[in-house]
Amino acid sequence: MENKSRIWIVILALLVVAAIVGMVVLNNRLTDSKATINELTEQLNEALATPEPTEVPTEAPTAEPVIIYVTPEPTEVPAEAPTAEPIETPAEETTAADLEEAQAKVTDLEAQVEENNSTIDSLQTEIDTLKAQGDTDSDTISALESDLAEATEKGEDLQQQLDAATAEYNAYRIDHDPADGEANSSMSFETEIDIAADGVTADCTIANHAVSGNATEIALRVGEDEVYRSEMLAPGESLDAFTLSTPLAAGTYEGQFITYSYDADGNVIGSTFIPVTVNVAAQ
Repeated sequence: MENKSRIWIVILALLVVAAIVGMVVLNNRLTDSKATINELTEQLNEALATPEPTEVPTEAPTAEPVIIYVTPEPTEVPAEAPTAEPIETPAEETTAADLEEAQAKVTDLEAQVEENNSTIDSLQTEIDTLKAQGDTDSDTISALESDLAEATEKGEDLQQQLDAATAEYNAYRIDHDPADGEANSSMSFETEIDIAADGVTADCTIANHAVSGNATEIALRVGEDEVYRSEMLAPGESLDAFTLSTPLAAGTYEGQFITYSYDADGNVIGSTFIPVTVNVAAQ
C-alpha cells in the first residue's frame, strides 16, 4: 500500500516536474516569440518611417516635341497683281468769273491810260501855248512841266500794269474753253448815244479791244426796231461814229446795244444786251 502510494507520489512528482519543465520550455518559446515579434515590429516601424530610395535617372528624360500642324485656308492669288490706276489731279480750271474779272481789269486800265494820255496832251498844249506867248511867268510853266512829268511817269506805270493785265487775260483765254453761250470778248462803248439833228448821224465810240478773242457785231435797237447794225469788228477794230439805217425824230429814247460774238467759223457763240439812252437833237 505504501509502495503504491509512493509510486503515485513519484508519478505525480514526475508529472509536476514535466509540467514545470513544459511550462518553462513554453515560457521560453513565448519569450523568444515576443522578441521576434518585437524585432519584426521595429523593422516594420523603421520600414514605414524611412521611404525606400527611388532610382533617380542620371539624365532627366527629354520631352518629345509636340508638332502642331496648321492648315491655312486657301486664298485666291490673282495671276497678275492689279495695277493701281494713276490719280490725275485736275489743274485749276479758269472759270468764266476769272475771265470776266481779268477782262474788266484790262478795260479799266485801258480807260485810265486813255484818260492819262489826254491829260498829257492837254498839259503839253498848254505849255506850248504859254511859251509861245513869251510873257508868261516861268514859275507857271515850271509847275505845268512838273505836272507833265508826273503824268508821263504815271502813264508809263499804267502802261506796265495794262501790259501785265493783258498778258494775264490772254493766259485766261488760253486756259478757258468757252461753254455754250460764253464768248471771250472785250468791248467798250458809250451807254448814252447822241444823234445829230438829221436823225441818223450818231456820235459814239465802239471798240472791240485787241485782247478780245472774237470778232463782234453791234446792233442798236430802239423799242422793237433795229435801227443800226455794224459790220463785223475784228479784235482791235473800233468805230467813232455810225449812221442809223432808220431815222429817229427828235427826242430821248431808251434802247439796247446788242453785241454778237462770232467764232472762227462765223457762228454766233454769244450775245449781250446793254441798256442805252439815245438822244436825238432837235432841228
